[in-house]
Amino acid sequence: IVNCLSSKGYVLHFFHSVCAYLIANLILSFSLVQYYIFLYLINQRGVWLNKVLTVELSQKTSQLILYEKLQSIRLLFSALQILAKEVNNLYATSVVLTFIG
Repeated sequence: IVNCLSSKGYVLHFFHSVCAYLIANLILSFSLVQYYIFLYLINQRGVWLNKVLTVELSQKTSQLILYEKLQSIRLLFSALQILAKEVNNLYATSVVLTFIG
């Protein structure tokens, strides 16, 4: 293999192949790993909010306090949904390129 790469033509072809295919695939792979991690963290936060909601509903508190707590939990769920939408929009190109390329 060293003999094949010692010629100028093979070396240039080798570097061209590395730049054109390997680096692009590595960047795409890292992008998809980041996408998965973001969605996983968003999911974990949703699970945590469900647990908080269950605890709050099981407590005996006044209607006003319960309403305020439920309103803040609703706002957190809404923010989480907006974040998930933004992450999906941000990584949509990477996901499409994975299935096309």
